Amino acid sequence: RGERTVVKVEGDAEIKGIEYAQLDIKGNLKIKDYLIFSNTFVNGDLEAISGKGIVYGGEVKVSGNAEVKILGNESQTATKLLAGYNPDLIEPYLSLVQKKLILKENLMKISYGIMLGERLKEEGRMSPEKEKIWLKIKNQYEQNLKELERVNNELKDLIVKLESLKDKKLIVWEKVYPGVSIGIVDVVYTVPKEKDGPLMFMLEADLIKEKKLSSPFKKRKKR
Repeated sequence: RGERTVVKVEGDAEIKGIEYAQLDIKGNLKIKDYLIFSNTFVNGDLEAISGKGIVYGGEVKVSGNAEVKILGNESQTATKLLAGYNPDLIEPYLSLVQKKLILKENLMKISYGIMLGERLKEEGRMSPEKEKIWLKIKNQYEQNLKELERVNNELKDLIVKLESLKDKKLIVWEKVYPGVSIGIVDVVYTVPKEKDGPLMFMLEADLIKEKKLSSPFKKRKKR
């Protein structure tokens, strides 16, 4: 307990409660009562369903599925719970998406400069000095174009690998509060209002959808 507390486990872990701490769990994590104000990564499944099962505050990233009883709180404390989160795939993917946007923006600006240079050349108003600059701009355009092609190829490979995570699910058995951010792979959804469980959140057509489960928590079948 405490903001400077760091817990690392090379395997599965069962913990009664965690407050103001950093967790790095290399297997599955079972929380009995609460996981609050934490920065947590679980390289497996998360279960907070046996005792109070409360999760709120901070950011919890889970590479597998996640099940909790209560997600968020009445104070609408900022809470993020991400399922299907593999940092070795997600972080490079998001970085490349950002890089792609920047490259496309640069190419648009450079192409405008090339177009202006072509107009000057057609009108016979391009000096030798301006032509040198124009050629440099054209070369810069080619370099950016090659880099964009490389980024697109890397993104294609990552997208294929991310597909295997899109079947991960997040289940809230009793209640989820507004302001909670729920994520699956790279898609994040913010809960707009208080909702009673049991609810399953899943990814469909790159959108997070929710499904009301028919079985109450106490009658839930073991998987």
